[in-house]
Amino acid sequence: MAAAYGIEGYCRDLTRLIGPDTPAEKCVEIARERCASMLKRGLDLRDEFKVVVPGQYSRNLVHRDPRGLFVVIALLWKPETASAIHDHTTWGVMGTYESAIECTNYDRVDDGSTPGMAQVREREVIPSGEGNVEIVLPPRVDIHRMRNPTKRRTITIHTYGREVDACNVYDPATCRMGTVSLRYANRPGEIPGASRIG
Repeated sequence: MAAAYGIEGYCRDLTRLIGPDTPAEKCVEIARERCASMLKRGLDLRDEFKVVVPGQYSRNLVHRDPRGLFVVIALLWKPETASAIHDHTTWGVMGTYESAIECTNYDRVDDGSTPGMAQVREREVIPSGEGNVEIVLPPRVDIHRMRNPTKRRTITIHTYGREVDACNVYDPATCRMGTVSLRYANRPGEIPGASRIG
């Protein structure tokens, strides 16, 4: 009987196929195909990647490429919770492992000339069920909001083209933009989690 592909096989493939000169579009193509394959073949996510902390969702570091070319994270979403509207300023793929998630993409419609201010407009809402994989590819697909629309826990597997220790957050009601520092639930203290909004 063949062993499940799993996280280990996924990370091995990304290490083999993504190099320092691989264009972002190609990285997304590779990671999207391999993530879909991983979700289809079966994945046994270990408890060490399912640590939960207070708040909307918990980020767990699964794998950090030693060359700094990508990072794999498991996110655990509490029922009916959502992220802030945010960006990552790097390529990424997000696979739905358990339950369902909804991704709302936004366009930035101002010229970016006023510090701390940004106007965003909703572009599309993409429902994503188990096994589906969505992408982030700046500048066109970057600003988004993730939401668990279900009454049960959702787990998503995210791969980014760099360590994401902070992201910009957007408030469409006030047109304010700020920065939030991010941390890992399973690596307390490794990356500061203080948030600040401008």
